[in-house]
Amino acid sequence: MTLNLNPVGLAHFTDWVTTLPLRPLPRTVTPLAGEYHLDYIARLAAANHLEFGELTGALDDTAAITLHSPRGWKQHEQERLAAAAGQSLARIARLWWPDPRVYLGDPEGFRRMLRPACRRCTARVGITEPVACHLPPHQTVCRRHRLWIGPAARSHAAQLDVSQLPEVLYAQRCHTALSHHPDWRRADAAISDAAHTIHRTLRDRGWTPHQQQRLHQLGPGTWASAAPTPRWPGDGLGSVAIEIAIYPDIIRLATYSLRAQKERARPMSPALPSRHSQRADWPEPAPARNKEHQMTSNARAGTRILGSLRSEDGTGVVRMENRFDTDIGHVWSALTDPSRLARWYGDVEGDLRPGGEFRARVTGAGEATGRVDACEPPRRLLLTMRDADPQPGQPDQTVIEATLASGGGQTILVAEERGVPLDLLAAYGAGVQIHVENLAAHLTGRELGDADARWDELLPAYQDLAGNPVWQAERATLMTFLRAQRRSVLAIIEGLSDDQIRHAVVPSGWTPLGLIEHLGGAEFFWFQMVLAGQAAPVGPPGEDDNEGGPFVAAEPLAEVVAFYQEQCEASDEVLARTALTARPSGQVAAHMADEICTARDIILHMIEETARHAGHLDLARELIDGRTGLGPR
Repeated sequence: MTLNLNPVGLAHFTDWVTTLPLRPLPRTVTPLAGEYHLDYIARLAAANHLEFGELTGALDDTAAITLHSPRGWKQHEQERLAAAAGQSLARIARLWWPDPRVYLGDPEGFRRMLRPACRRCTARVGITEPVACHLPPHQTVCRRHRLWIGPAARSHAAQLDVSQLPEVLYAQRCHTALSHHPDWRRADAAISDAAHTIHRTLRDRGWTPHQQQRLHQLGPGTWASAAPTPRWPGDGLGSVAIEIAIYPDIIRLATYSLRAQKERARPMSPALPSRHSQRADWPEPAPARNKEHQMTSNARAGTRILGSLRSEDGTGVVRMENRFDTDIGHVWSALTDPSRLARWYGDVEGDLRPGGEFRARVTGAGEATGRVDACEPPRRLLLTMRDADPQPGQPDQTVIEATLASGGGQTILVAEERGVPLDLLAAYGAGVQIHVENLAAHLTGRELGDADARWDELLPAYQDLAGNPVWQAERATLMTFLRAQRRSVLAIIEGLSDDQIRHAVVPSGWTPLGLIEHLGGAEFFWFQMVLAGQAAPVGPPGEDDNEGGPFVAAEPLAEVVAFYQEQCEASDEVLARTALTARPSGQVAAHMADEICTARDIILHMIEETARHAGHLDLARELIDGRTGLGPR
């Protein structure tokens, strides 16, 4: 049985012995998470005009130290300190309570393990002096105030504002994710190795253009203090600036190192390096606007297909088209700067000039070698790629051509990979789309998605496009019924005069011509706006005439019929590059969200709607001139 000499957890202050319950000290101070508990006691003593030794002597309980286990003693000390400070036990427990032997073994090294908490966070609780805390390695930026609190920030003055450096903020989030890696020891080793590699490169080669730009963004003083002789780690403003400038590169390299260990066999879709080396004077990417173009904003939401497949001279061609809300220079840099390629694609090194040979280590796919056949910044890139270790059935080489065009504040990327075996066309299509989606995530500062899960989503859709017999049979059946209903609509109104087709024969007031115009608008709405997610709708000729009223049209008959036929053709073009399982990229009305989930559902809805209105037109034609049975069905 353990003797408890202090059953109610009272601190034995000589002037409190007769006071029950215990009265806390007159003044309290707020404890900070990670603060060394003896430093907190020193602040508490100073606030109450006590000597440090006097307060620690009053808090120490020799009997408790003698009779309790180390763990029990720590809890006992926390309870006594909480009572004296008038703070909750949970807050006191968040202080750092290390084994005293850590400090006694190396006092100077122990102090270097601590760094000041964010100066603005401490100011919020009335603390103006630096408070040394034991912070986790990944806690390099204050998430609330966006101040740098990394290892080199040893004073309030060294806590620089990094709110204008989105790459640093993103790197901190990645660093936090690495700290939760299942094999955290391996993640720590990867970060340590990356830090030494970047430091050695900095010492041997000097600043990269990206690091120089980060230093300039931190302020003129930081560049002046850091520029002459890069050294790291250390103390002072220059060391802090260096630490910030290279931090994104360290985390990026560590992340790539961990990903490279989990490569999986998958058809190769090589990257797009240029003749520019890593030290080329490319500007650091400005962050793209948070919301991408509607055409691609739902790319990760379902099986939205960005590409199309075709055959050419006995081999397959994968074609991708995507839009980005950023300028052409930033997209070109992301495609050609090796340091940026490493963030979303893989490592590229070698002779990157036209005609030069290079090697690409693609994350999740393996290695490939290639040749730069043409490079026309910032518009066109032509590469020949060869798999370093081709598997049976894989091509000896493929040709990749990427073109960029700008317009309306957006950049349009069109990439084609040629020479793909026809039996691997679907696999290449899914793989290339994953790379394009990763590029979009990189340009907007988002984290890359789960490539394995995305592969499982996309492959069936591309198998549909590639001509899988099961998928193609269903597609052919649906399109046969839809086209038959479209032909019925036009056959029913054929031969009507201009007056007859504008005549309302039912009390609700709609006219046959107005119904044709409505069907053209429905084709546009469901296939181009809802399914394809077009950003700029182009409605039917008289779309504003019928708002809130029956379907009527004032435009010439030929114009309305031409509009309907054009929208049907446009719908067919959308469907030709969209899998039946693809989810809509545009908005679906709330009352139909449960029944319209895929392209298949939209086709079925349009068959239903067109057939229903064909029945209406049948009735109108019979009332107009008595003719019936005019449609092909």
